[in-house]
Amino acid sequence: MLSSRDALAQLWSPAALPSEACRAVVLTGAEPALPSSFCVGTAAQASIAASALMAAEIHHLRSGQLQDIAVDMRDAAILFRSERYLSLNGVPCPEPMDAIFGLFQCGDGRWVRLHTNFPHHRDGVLRLLVVSRMTETPWPKSCNPGRLKASRRPAPAQGLSRP
Repeated sequence: MLSSRDALAQLWSPAALPSEACRAVVLTGAEPALPSSFCVGTAAQASIAASALMAAEIHHLRSGQLQDIAVDMRDAAILFRSERYLSLNGVPCPEPMDAIFGLFQCGDGRWVRLHTNFPHHRDGVLRLLVVSRMTETPWPKSCNPGRLKASRRPAPAQGLSRP
């Protein structure tokens, strides 16, 4: 697994600015910052740190003054999921995730993630699974959606876009 410090260095490298600037950034916390199959904390912390570091470098070039940068992984990860904490007039907003969004295991043990939070993605998923039940093999045999075992139960006749 890539560390936040290594991810920051990779994000910083294309800027061709002094690499020692990255070493001055204080990164605290550890994965898992949030329950996810992705390293959300690492991605959030490294990208926020890279943005802050670039702003600090611009400030340094203009003023000669250095700034301290510290990014906590849990804080960064929560920021990346801030829609979960959104309310309107004190009332929580509706669930942002579609009912069939999720990670599903294929019959061969591999996994597929259904991204259905945008209407056109959901429509594509619905079309494909309906087609997959009517045709012999629109999917690679090793990952047939008809053999998906859901980590949470999908709605009937749902689908995903072709890999």
